[in-house]
Amino acid sequence: MEDLCRRSMDDCMWRAKFSKDGVDFFVDDARAAVAVCAAIVTALDNS
Repeated sequence: MEDLCRRSMDDCMWRAKFSKDGVDFFVDDARAAVAVCAAIVTALDNS
């Protein structure tokens, strides 16, 4: 999980990263939970 707007007090953007079988899957979203869930689904869908 990475905060893409570290210096902003108003903006929010998160990047979730999951690795599966040596392949990295990234999803960016303003909501941390959505980014995590979407990254997991993306990694599982690419089985």
